[in-house]
Formats: sequence, C-alpha cells, structure tokens
Amino acid sequence: MFCKCDDFYSLMDKTIKSHTPITINHNNKNVVMLNEEGYLSICETLYLKSDSNFTDELVRRKNDPKSEFVDDIGIQ
Repeated sequence: MFCKCDDFYSLMDKTIKSHTPITINHNNKNVVMLNEEGYLSICETLYLKSDSNFTDELVRRKNDPKSEFVDDIGIQ
C-alpha cells in the first residue's frame, strides 16, 4: 500500500513528539522509525558499552557515595 506524503509527515511528527519508536510493516518486513534524540541515545549507549574499561569502571563505582562525584553544574 502506498502512503501519502501527508500521512508520512504526520507519522514523523508523532514519532518526534512521542519519543516512541514506531514499527512500520512493509511486505512482511519491518522498519523502525525513531526520532533523532532516541537514535543518538542508542548510538551513545552502544559506544559506551563497547568500551569495556568504561563499563567495568561504571559497575565498580555504582555504589560509591554521591560525594565522590563532581556536580556537573558549570562544567563545559
């Protein structure tokens, strides 16, 4: 089935506003539409998880007291 451009733009608007991925089925195969923020978040998570040193440090420090961390206010 062909989707009119107006319908597609409406679907994009809904995806952007809802921050919810939308699965589109076409010929018994799926495509997932995300807003850019969601996509970049996934990319960042994959990047961070790909660094085993970062992941190990994060797990090691997860129970550290808050006083051990720097407040991010004013950091550029």
